[in-house]
Amino acid sequence: MIEIFEKKRITYAQLRERVTKLAHALLGMGVGSGDRVASMQVNCNEQIEAYFAAASIDAVYVPINFRSTVEEIAYMVKDCRPKAILAGERYVEMIEDVLSKSSSEINLIILDEWVAVFKGSIFL
Repeated sequence: MIEIFEKKRITYAQLRERVTKLAHALLGMGVGSGDRVASMQVNCNEQIEAYFAAASIDAVYVPINFRSTVEEIAYMVKDCRPKAILAGERYVEMIEDVLSKSSSEINLIILDEWVAVFKGSIFL
């Protein structure tokens, strides 16, 4: 067992399983080697999973500070050009606002307590 964040405990096997599922979801969206995967979430297990999922497919992990303003997020997204953004539920509205003004096609994965939701599909 490992303690990841705020007394949440999982086994290494569970962590590996979650990372693998998220990595496959990213691959299914066309994210590959050298592509950027941005992540906006508070410090939690989902951040660790996102980092390892990106690394496992040789993508570049780009953390976005959860205290950023919409204007700052827009600048970072334009600058790093991610193929996917992983966002905590509380940041979805901000990210969707940024994406609605972007000319790039960027996939959004909503991360919530142990569940990743992508365009209606749920990865447990």
